[in-house]
Amino acid sequence: MTKLWELEKTVEVEFTVETAIYRFRLEAQKPAHEHGRYRIRLFEYDLFRIKPTLGDYPEGGADHEIQFAANLSIDRKEYKAASADEALQMAIDDLRKQLFV
Repeated sequence: MTKLWELEKTVEVEFTVETAIYRFRLEAQKPAHEHGRYRIRLFEYDLFRIKPTLGDYPEGGADHEIQFAANLSIDRKEYKAASADEALQMAIDDLRKQLFV
C-alpha cells in the first residue's frame, strides 16, 4: 500500500536562544484522501563556509546556506488538526519546548 502525502502549507520560523539564531522551515503535509491529519516535515537552515585549499581566494570567502532534515522529534510527526495552520502551530509549540524558547 502506498500513501500519498500532499504539501498543504510551508512556513519559515526563526528562534533566538541566548546569542544563537535557529532558522527552520516546516511543511504541513496531508494524506491525499484523509481529513484532519497532518504530517510535519522539519528542515533546519545552516550556514557553512567553503574555502579552497589551493589557489587565490577572496578574503573571507562565501557563505552558503543549506537545508537538511533536523534531528528533532517533530520531523515527520503527525498531528490531528482541523487545518494546516493549526497543525503547524502545534509543531512550532513543540519545537519551542525542545529549544527551551
